[in-house]
Amino acid sequence: MKVMKCLRLIVPFVFLCMIFGPVPARAESRGVSGQLQTALINGVQAKTQKEQQEAIRRMRRSVHEGGYKIVPFTEELFLSSKKTSGPTTFERALNEWNPELKAGRFPMIDRLIMAGKVKVALGSFVRTLGAILKDPLNIVRVLQNVFEGLYFLGMSFFAIFGIIAMIKYGRCFHHDITRYMEARISSNFLRVVAVSLLYLLPVLFTVPVRYLPMCWILLLSPYIAKRERIGLVLSIGLTIVFVLGFAYAARVGNQVSSPEFLYYRSLQMPFSQVEGFNPKPQLELFSKATNRMRRGQFSDAISFYKEINSSSYLYPFALNNIGVAYFHLNEFELARDFFREAAQKTKELESPGYNLAVVMLSTYNLSESDSELKSSYEKDADHTISTLLDQIKRPVPLLEVPGIPFLYSKIFKMSFENSSASGEVSGKKEMSFVIILLLLFLSLSFLFRDRDMSESCSRCGNAFRFLESHNDSMCKQCVTVFVKKENLDSGKRMAKVESIRRYNRVRKIVQGVIGFLVPGSYGVFVTGGAVRGVLLYFLFFGCLLLVLGEIKLFGSWFLALPFLLIIVLLISVNLFGILPTLGEE
Repeated sequence: MKVMKCLRLIVPFVFLCMIFGPVPARAESRGVSGQLQTALINGVQAKTQKEQQEAIRRMRRSVHEGGYKIVPFTEELFLSSKKTSGPTTFERALNEWNPELKAGRFPMIDRLIMAGKVKVALGSFVRTLGAILKDPLNIVRVLQNVFEGLYFLGMSFFAIFGIIAMIKYGRCFHHDITRYMEARISSNFLRVVAVSLLYLLPVLFTVPVRYLPMCWILLLSPYIAKRERIGLVLSIGLTIVFVLGFAYAARVGNQVSSPEFLYYRSLQMPFSQVEGFNPKPQLELFSKATNRMRRGQFSDAISFYKEINSSSYLYPFALNNIGVAYFHLNEFELARDFFREAAQKTKELESPGYNLAVVMLSTYNLSESDSELKSSYEKDADHTISTLLDQIKRPVPLLEVPGIPFLYSKIFKMSFENSSASGEVSGKKEMSFVIILLLLFLSLSFLFRDRDMSESCSRCGNAFRFLESHNDSMCKQCVTVFVKKENLDSGKRMAKVESIRRYNRVRKIVQGVIGFLVPGSYGVFVTGGAVRGVLLYFLFFGCLLLVLGEIKLFGSWFLALPFLLIIVLLISVNLFGILPTLGEE
């Protein structure tokens, strides 16, 4: 018995150590690759020459031990950066887009307020805000920062709520699970292990520990009170719609840094509304070519890219991507020529310089590769470092597709037609589809109406269920008082009862089928969960529209994968709300 008591204490303690101490274990498992990444990061962030030399020494040792084929990353590359503790990416972007926002242009607002110059500080704030709002790119950056903060707040809410739920209801859950397992597992030790595994199951499947409280919420949801459940469902729905969806869009909208992310959702922008600008054929060619690149059909992709007009804004992107295709076909000289031409056509692209460095490395021209890498680093240090970290073992050229900020700048520099005259409005078909579904949703109430409800009792006037009473026109209470026992259950009434029961069986089947095909309808019209049902309905069809749009435009399921996972989750939640009630009379 003492051994079992010790094991009951030791096993949970070990699992708690797994939760609260995952960083050292993961750092060890990273191995040489982790050492190399750490050395690169330390080298970029080093502020003194001694720190830079130490980072270079660690980097060279890691490269030697791991045998990596990595772009030369020399001491001069670390020292070429003039930035020691310079501005952030957002601040640098503001300086580039709005030169009037240079340092010293406006005095610090906090210093003015501390000095008592509130009016001057307010005027400075208004002028700065006006300068920021001149360019829509700045607004996009601000929105990204805001939604990143909302994502952090949402995850913090779930973490706190999960911990509170575990403290409040964990004892009830543990008691029920223990009783359930006592009838099936005879060993106390195995029961303790099974319960511990159930609590920490996500961690064993490499799910990050920060998501563990969300899994606790799912485990303890049957014990949560009704008000808490409503608040939780609303919070989860809002988080999925506004936070996770925007986080995914921001991730896809960033510069492509791996061969998997070949498309942008920003290609769906309504360019047909721009006056005198019809890029649809060019976009179709670009999309087809990039789709061939994803499939490994590089020769076909090159032929599609070469059909893009030299006057199109997509032409520099096509030149870069042709170079990527030639690189994969081992035509390194042709790839080099196209990368150089893409770099000469525009300075807005970030990848051609890095791609040139990769091509030079593949031809063992190390000095020129190092030179191109330094140029790329000086142009955009963050992009170069992040790419090196992503491609730590085998550098490959990067594809270029127009990102969200680039497309915004192209659109807002042009004049727009009147939307009513152009005949096309962004999302018009999607909104029409949602409205039709909403009308269908409202019409389902006629299919779900209950035939068992009579109009009203002839005595008291209250509505009553026909099957619960023994009279055609009076409720159960009035029948008990006013009708004699020998006058109950006539043959005519019993035939009507059988008819209603057959109708109810068919109605249950129809309700189940419609509830499965139209998620949320069963909760609203049958179980009475209006808030949960409406939220489930719009979440499901919103994600379905996004999936259909991705597949129609790009012919790929990859970008639609997160929304497909959300749809599967919503279908599961919908089934759990339907199946337990189908057998009820």
